[in-house]
Amino acid sequence: MKKKSILQAILLLSLLSSCFSGDPNSSLLEAAEEGNLADARSAIKKGANVNTKKKKNKFTPLIIAAGKGDKAMAELLLDSGAEVDADDKKKRTPLMWAAWKGHPEIVEILIENDADLNAKSFTGASAIFFAQRSKRDDIKEMLIDAGASDTP
Repeated sequence: MKKKSILQAILLLSLLSSCFSGDPNSSLLEAAEEGNLADARSAIKKGANVNTKKKKNKFTPLIIAAGKGDKAMAELLLDSGAEVDADDKKKRTPLMWAAWKGHPEIVEILIENDADLNAKSFTGASAIFFAQRSKRDDIKEMLIDAGASDTP
């Protein structure tokens, strides 16, 4: 019984330590969620992996920025080497998120950074599908003009 209590205490301390250790990857994800450029720069400077993923949904900082329409954060991440087509748990890319959430300025940045215009989510949906889903004909046209297949 004593061994079990000691193991539980060690696991708890390990968990608490990781929560408060200032892990640069966690800090970068949090900065992306909060739109905090200064903290994102600091995390990157401390060695954060710009392609790190959240455990639950596999969101990268760029997916978060794209979904929020955070142009400055997206540019910082791309300039720091973020993978333009890194996908989440459901194989949705930053381009799909930007199209779905209606952020043409992010779509443009991602196109300029050679995003895969015809990538498919795990359901087979493309960025055009997500643009149509959100009734964003302007984004659909941007994608087609950039060379995306016009079938969702």
